[in-house]
Amino acid sequence: MHKIIVAIPLLFALSSCNRTTERAKYEDPRLKPMWEAAAAVDREALGFTPIERNAQIILDAVPNTDHVMLHVYGTTSRIIWFRKLGDGYKWTGEFEIHKGPTQYESVDGLTYEEIDISYDSEDRLGFPTNKPHIIYWGPDSSPLSGKLLRVEDIREVIKKWDEKKKSESARVK
Repeated sequence: MHKIIVAIPLLFALSSCNRTTERAKYEDPRLKPMWEAAAAVDREALGFTPIERNAQIILDAVPNTDHVMLHVYGTTSRIIWFRKLGDGYKWTGEFEIHKGPTQYESVDGLTYEEIDISYDSEDRLGFPTNKPHIIYWGPDSSPLSGKLLRVEDIREVIKKWDEKKKSESARVK
């Protein structure tokens, strides 16, 4: 089931032929109206973390439609959906993956625990629209396993994971 849920956004991204994809930097002027659209939403209240300015970004547009996606790869991986409106954009959803420090044996083999956060206003993912949907993937022994999670449930966990990654990264250097 894990691969199915994670694959949903990827299948959506790959479902359209003739897509135009290109790498972009955060400062790319084409992205400015998208960042403005994302800033118009209280993404933090929905559970999303700030977008890193040094992340790798792929601009993904489907010709002859008003749909645009940004694939953003940094400390987290995410897809952000927009709808073109005149000269600007409307943020219509996001899917963010936070990898944790603990490895466990899953049906997919040895993998890291993760928290997936999604919000969709256009029913792309099959989850209820217009509200955050949060899933924890990890060992059954985790206190997060088997629960319907809220933004409040994961904030501290993600903060601890990020701190642990930073300390491990500093130790490696």
